[in-house]
Amino acid sequence: MMYYKRLLAAENRAEKSGHGMWADSNRGWVAHYWRRLGDRLGLAMLWRKMMQKAVQRHAVKVAKV
Repeated sequence: MMYYKRLLAAENRAEKSGHGMWADSNRGWVAHYWRRLGDRLGLAMLWRKMMQKAVQRHAVKVAKV
């Protein structure tokens, strides 16, 4: 607890200036992994929507027969 305020102030400065794990470039490892996770989730959601549409189209074709 002795260094908590100093650590919190340093963390806030780093976040505001975009340094360390808040870096918006490929140099920030946390930003890099968050981007990768976002990309993967985005692709997974896109794939799920495509599959839902395919199932719906197939159901319509079956219903017409």
